[in-house]
Amino acid sequence: MNKKKNPTHKDLIFRRYIGQFLQATEPDATHRKSSEEIAFELSGMAYFSIDEISIQMISFGYQIGFDDAKPVWLMKENRTTQITE
Repeated sequence: MNKKKNPTHKDLIFRRYIGQFLQATEPDATHRKSSEEIAFELSGMAYFSIDEISIQMISFGYQIGFDDAKPVWLMKENRTTQITE
């Protein structure tokens, strides 16, 4: 019997958050956020550790860049998920 694991509330929250952004490279990144920044942005909904954010970002295929010496995730706006007026 093959049981599918149901997503947790944290999985759903993170998927919704990350759905706002596409993977990017250095030249086309419009957002550069550290794992700490992402965890802080989500802190009103659930507690995410820095490691959890990093694991999720890697699993979704995001690349790491650097702002000064600080590692950041390279992202760009996902225009298909924006609300139109």
